[in-house]
Amino acid sequence: MASRAQVTLAMEIMDYPLMNSISKALGYAHYLNNPWFQLYPDIGNLSAWDNDVQMELQAGIGHIVAVHVKDTKPASSKTYRLAKV
Repeated sequence: MASRAQVTLAMEIMDYPLMNSISKALGYAHYLNNPWFQLYPDIGNLSAWDNDVQMELQAGIGHIVAVHVKDTKPASSKTYRLAKV
């Protein structure tokens, strides 16, 4: 239905083992093989796990439609107040 309407659906990288990395989410993208299904990595969730964030982002090139950025502490996906610039 989304494909027919030309609506992109993007899977967010979550703080959940099923979809906690771009590499795992790419498995769904490749399985579905649909240009209207893409990825939306959350940097806080991605970095909360044992992921090489730079490598994960590079792996997702061509499938990333946006990026969610938030302040977190190491090994946590809990959102903290953004630092003042």
